[in-house]
Amino acid sequence: MFVTRSKYDALYARYVEVVDQRDAARKSARESGESVIQLAASTARAGQEAERARAFARGLHSASRLARALQACARYRGDARVLRYQLAAARAAYDNAVGLDSPGLNEGRHWQQRRSDKPRPKAVES
Repeated sequence: MFVTRSKYDALYARYVEVVDQRDAARKSARESGESVIQLAASTARAGQEAERARAFARGLHSASRLARALQACARYRGDARVLRYQLAAARAAYDNAVGLDSPGLNEGRHWQQRRSDKPRPKAVES
């Protein structure tokens, strides 16, 4: 089959154009692959950052729960101190009302040993 020079030149130009398109497509695919890799890496970094942010938020939540627990503990300790003071005051008022704080009570604490009607043990005869 006979090919003319103009037909050969047109086919060669088309061949060069297709080769250039192929090279451009390969370059574009390589760049796209690299950008996909970069995108995947940035997505992975974003995922890691998000996980760190979630962990930080959980830590803040735990810290706020701890702070609330400490505040409640301090409040309970304060309430307990007030209740102890009120109990001591009530005991003192009761002791005063029934006469348990009179000095005569302390003076007669050994009254059983000084009783006149205290039974004396009898000597056992053998």
